[in-house]
Amino acid sequence: METTDSSPARLSAQPLSPGQLFWRRLRKRKIAMFGGCLLAVLYTSAILAGFIAPYDAVRQDRARFFHPPIWPEFKGLRLVVPRYESVSGDFAYKKVSGDTCPLHFMISGAPYRLLGLIPLKIHLFGTGDDQYPV
Repeated sequence: METTDSSPARLSAQPLSPGQLFWRRLRKRKIAMFGGCLLAVLYTSAILAGFIAPYDAVRQDRARFFHPPIWPEFKGLRLVVPRYESVSGDFAYKKVSGDTCPLHFMISGAPYRLLGLIPLKIHLFGTGDDQYPV
């Protein structure tokens, strides 16, 4: 007669699947987990690029070549975008003091297709005014 041993030591010695072994080893390496999380964030932002970007990917502003990046500023408790004007000469721009436009979230903008399927016009942020590009 054969006896079955159902002790906890015997039950926990069941072999692990390749997926379980992979995750167990991956969780032990902190730099691998950080790299995996970073890749997940980058892939998600690439998939949602139409929503995250305030403008269409093919839009070009030919009137503002060599324009520096515009950084939003705080005015009180609101984020605002300053307006820059061209200075005669070597593609130089200067900030127009006191001329700002508030930055809005979930604003209507250029049409795009989310995941290539769903037509949308809502963007994460923007000004809604072409004179105040972000």
